[in-house]
Amino acid sequence: MNYRTPLKHHFSTKKGWINDPNGLVYFNGYYHLFFQHHPYNQYWGDMYWGHARSKDLVHWEQLPICVFPDENGYAWSGSARVYHKGENPEIDKWFKNDSGLIAFYTRDGGRQDQVIMSSDDEGMSWTKHEEYVIPQGIVGIHDRKISCRDPKVFQVERAGGKIWGMVIANMEDNQVYLLQSEDMLHWEYASGFTVFRPECVDVVYLTADDNTSHTVLTFEGREYLVGEFKYDEVNKEIYFEKYNKNGGIDIRNLTIEQVGAPKMDFGPDSYATQSFYIDDEASKYYGKTISISCLYLFFHIV
Repeated sequence: MNYRTPLKHHFSTKKGWINDPNGLVYFNGYYHLFFQHHPYNQYWGDMYWGHARSKDLVHWEQLPICVFPDENGYAWSGSARVYHKGENPEIDKWFKNDSGLIAFYTRDGGRQDQVIMSSDDEGMSWTKHEEYVIPQGIVGIHDRKISCRDPKVFQVERAGGKIWGMVIANMEDNQVYLLQSEDMLHWEYASGFTVFRPECVDVVYLTADDNTSHTVLTFEGREYLVGEFKYDEVNKEIYFEKYNKNGGIDIRNLTIEQVGAPKMDFGPDSYATQSFYIDDEASKYYGKTISISCLYLFFHIV
C-alpha cells in the first residue's frame, strides 16, 4: 500500500507525525478525536495534541493543534470526558456553560506526571490546571523517571456512592497503577497489578450474551482482561477483580503468568486502541463501544 494513497474511512493528518488516539469523546453533536502529533516532522518527537472532529465517524475535519508542549514537558497520551456542572464546586468554576470537556494527559519531562485540563470551547483550546498536577511520585517511585502514563479516568461503585478511579501504565516495569479520588482533583495511590508491558490502557463496559455486565481492560488494543473494578472497604482502595468460570479473582498480588491477559488482536498494525466517551443519547452509538486505533505500520488513525 502506498502511504500517499488516501485511506477510505481512516483519518490522517495533512502533514507531520501521528500516532496514539487521545481523549475520544462525543460532545455537542461531534465525535472528537485528539491524537499524538508532531507537526514539524514525519518522525516521532516533540508531542502535541492534534484535533479532528466528525459528525459520522467517516468524514473528518482537521482542526488546529489544541495542546502544546510547555516548559515542563511534552503532551503525551491521555483521556477525556464530558463534565456537567454540579459534579464538583471547584471544577464548576472552570466552565461558563453548563457542560464542557475535561481531560487528563501525561506530561513527559524530568518525570512523567499527569495533568488535568479543561475546555470550554469544544476542545479548541485547553486550560492546564497546574495546582492539581499528579506527580509521578504518587506511585511510590521518587528516585528516578519511570513510565507513568496514559491516564484513563472512570468511576467505581462502593457503599455510599461512587469514587473516581484512574489507571496508569508502566510498560517497562510491567506495572499497572490504580489511583483514586473523591473529587477528581486530589488523587492517591490505591493499588496495582502486573501485566506484560502494558500501555494505553482502556476501560470498556460490555454486556455478555447471558446479559451480564463486565468491565474490560485492554492494553494497547492487543491484550485484555475481563472482570470488574471493586472497592475494598477494609483497605479503602479500588482494585480489579478478574473474571473466570469460578468467579472473581483479586489480581493485586498475582504474577504476570497468573494474571494471564489473553490476546485480542493478532494483526500486525493496529495499536493504542481507545474508546469514545459517550454520555449523550443523541449519539446513535449511545450505549455502544466505539473505538479507534493507530494504524501502527503507516501511522494513520484507523
